[in-house]
Amino acid sequence: RGIHVNPDLGCPSCGRQVYEEHGNYPWILDINKPFKIECPSCAEVWPKNDFSAWHSSGLGAGGVFDPARADRRLLVNEEHPDAEDPLRGYAVDDGLGWVDETGQRWWFVAFFSHYCTWTELPRAVTALAESFLYTGDRRYAHKGLVLLDRIADVYPAMDLRPYSDMELYNSHGGTGEGRLQGCIWETFISEGLSRAADVLLDAVDDDEAVGFLSSKAQQWQLANDKSSPARIRDNIRDGLLREFIGSVRDFRIRGNEGMTQTAMAAAAAVLDDPQETPAALDWLFEPGARGAGGGHIPAVLVGEVDRDGVGNEASPSYSFIWMNLFRRCAAVLERCTHHRDFDLHRDFPRLRRMYAAAHRLTALDQYTPRIGDTGRAGDPGLISVDLETTIEVFERFGETWSAQLAHRLNGNTVAGLHTSVFDADPEGVQARIAAVVDREGPLALTSANLNGYGLAMLRHGTGEQR
Repeated sequence: RGIHVNPDLGCPSCGRQVYEEHGNYPWILDINKPFKIECPSCAEVWPKNDFSAWHSSGLGAGGVFDPARADRRLLVNEEHPDAEDPLRGYAVDDGLGWVDETGQRWWFVAFFSHYCTWTELPRAVTALAESFLYTGDRRYAHKGLVLLDRIADVYPAMDLRPYSDMELYNSHGGTGEGRLQGCIWETFISEGLSRAADVLLDAVDDDEAVGFLSSKAQQWQLANDKSSPARIRDNIRDGLLREFIGSVRDFRIRGNEGMTQTAMAAAAAVLDDPQETPAALDWLFEPGARGAGGGHIPAVLVGEVDRDGVGNEASPSYSFIWMNLFRRCAAVLERCTHHRDFDLHRDFPRLRRMYAAAHRLTALDQYTPRIGDTGRAGDPGLISVDLETTIEVFERFGETWSAQLAHRLNGNTVAGLHTSVFDADPEGVQARIAAVVDREGPLALTSANLNGYGLAMLRHGTGEQR
């Protein structure tokens, strides 16, 4: 799995033109065209062999590809299949890339595998789990469970290190570590699959699902026979949740601050084991640093968030990841009080200050300064200023600014505002926000010197003359 086909040379046909015209991640993918990628500049499709047929020919025990079993006669350029054709091997990818005559490697299949297989499948599991949660329709649960269980079959063997050693780049920050993806983005995969498992584990008691999964286990000679709901739950807990916890500890799952901690909290909470869950939750508060030791939440929220509520990464995109992810982490911990009494909002007031930081960095209700790695220079758009977070802050703390900001973000009206669909009265928040705005007036940001972060915002004028 890799995030580039060839970051230096671009496309074998049109070269760096593909990057110049379409940016760093230009390739066109279609899940209905397995293992094929299309160049948006020259319309060439890569690789030139039928990798799907090659892959299918090598499936062995466990339904896992074994290159020693595969039919190497299929490794041929379909446009030039003749044995004497000099282009017979041109752009032929066996899964480890195609090496051209100059020694350059092009990772066509690895790119598809990263962005289609191991991006879209986890997204599908999440979408199916949420659909089941909202509708109760067991068809969604069945499909989601089949995908989740299959990922659990193969996940323990997933390790990015061998591909990193081949200089295949991924989101690992230079460490080379990861599982399905680089260790940084793996935090999102693990958190998402943990949350999906929280929903789908309750749907395992289904004769159709057990029958289907047990037949597949027999067909592919799996170690877990999937013969009962308990065996399927064991497969998901062992193959995913315990793997996630172990990989956070050995740093094959490790992202920016907040990402790692939330991944660990989600897996531990869903595992819900009387011994393992408390131990994993304790890890969140153990001393350490990014990539070493424990989850060091106290050191982050006390020592690395400045007095303006901004994390110590200069880019707003990255520093506000901390706020967004620790918010999610706090929500998970609030549901684990039967294991540990950890409350980030109660114990770390600076988290509350973080919620107020993002909108203070905005200009004209349209811009967050593009400092560092934050989109493109001059682009409009607000970073981490959204209705969901703002309304949650208002409901939790009753902050005046949060009511005013929600009103502003919603087009200066309370119509349509709501809290969670699972709340008894989601639309009741409209009257509470309206009362604050009627009493205190609309949001009116004035100039601010955020000297903790190191930015001054100069604001002048009113209305369209701001």
